[in-house]
Amino acid sequence: MNRINPLHISLFFLVVFVVLVFKLNTTKSELIEVKKAYKENINIATKLSGLKNAYTKKFILPPSLNTLVDQKQIKNGLTLNAKKLDLKSLNLLMQKVLNGAYNITKLKIIRLDDADVSLQMEIKW
Repeated sequence: MNRINPLHISLFFLVVFVVLVFKLNTTKSELIEVKKAYKENINIATKLSGLKNAYTKKFILPPSLNTLVDQKQIKNGLTLNAKKLDLKSLNLLMQKVLNGAYNITKLKIIRLDDADVSLQMEIKW
């Protein structure tokens, strides 16, 4: 009875080997899932940073329009009002607004005559 049976030792190593293989396979599957989640998080982070850069920019009027357009800050945005605005200034303003990434919630342009318009605009962020 002093000797250990070689079959017991081989059975012990076989059980340890099976447990290690099972553990390795579960670890591999967990690693694959974590890699997928990491890639999804990277994609979401890049999209969010792009949206943050696009929508957190404050709107700044061109200097030539400061006297023509009334600009009022509201709680979460900005309102622009102009009682009389010529078409060249309107084109400059629309170029500034439409080439940027601004959330325009209200836009009302009324033609006063052939050369002038009235403008009401609300931008939120």
